[in-house]
Amino acid sequence: MKRSSVLLAVLFCLAGTAVAQQPKPKTASPSILGRKEVQLGNDLRLLMETRAFDAKRHDVKLCAGGIPCLIDGRPVYGTYRSLPSVEIVSLTLKTGNRAIPLDSSAMYNPWSPREDRDVDVWLSRELGDQLVIRGEFSDGAGAYFAEWEVVEGSALRTILKCAECLSMACKGFERE
Repeated sequence: MKRSSVLLAVLFCLAGTAVAQQPKPKTASPSILGRKEVQLGNDLRLLMETRAFDAKRHDVKLCAGGIPCLIDGRPVYGTYRSLPSVEIVSLTLKTGNRAIPLDSSAMYNPWSPREDRDVDVWLSRELGDQLVIRGEFSDGAGAYFAEWEVVEGSALRTILKCAECLSMACKGFERE
């Protein structure tokens, strides 16, 4: 188990260092607002519901320099030094008749860093009733990764890290 955890950390490190710097954050486009469905497998899909971010609905804490650092008591992912323009309302994994909610707290501006898709989420591993779902999100400057482990209909978000932070965290896994 320890070996697979180290391997997973190394893979995420490589992915984190590969994220390219984008020139400027994206703005909310109609294509990302509302409901999106991503096909992950034969009978497996992810439903993402988003809406325009409205600061009046949230408790926003500004830190040094007036930069938003907490929204509803949680660190902010998906934006860099500004309020988000889009929030994820819900993420639901659908398989057959089963709907499994995935934790989407603290996740904002969920655009794909890839030009060929709106949402970049994929099935990373499937072993019987165990699934690992991964996603990469970026508004251009606030890139981050998320991972959920799903076992027999129960889900746990195991990773939520900014791309740069993930890359730095991986250095702790290096051995001399």
